[in-house]
Amino acid sequence: MATKKQQLDLFDSKKRARIEFIDLCISFLGRLQRKHITHRFNVKQVTASSDISEYKKLAPGNLIFNERLKQYEPSKRFKPICTHDPDQVLRKRSANPI
Repeated sequence: MATKKQQLDLFDSKKRARIEFIDLCISFLGRLQRKHITHRFNVKQVTASSDISEYKKLAPGNLIFNERLKQYEPSKRFKPICTHDPDQVLRKRSANPI
């Protein structure tokens, strides 16, 4: 069975960047809405929805949907599927706030 990294490598670079962004938002912000993806990557909502679905296939059980807040949040079993360097995350956040 392929590792998460091997599975990510099967995506084109744009899709992979969006999947990694989902993982980053959940890891560091503790939340994700479709609009985070649409604004950051200038894609349509259908693309953001597809990316979230793909993430959920890669990491079943990582996300729960909060109906009241209309956002995804990490489950109690959440495990990041990507490695995120905290220094890079902080630099990116200051340059491109979510």
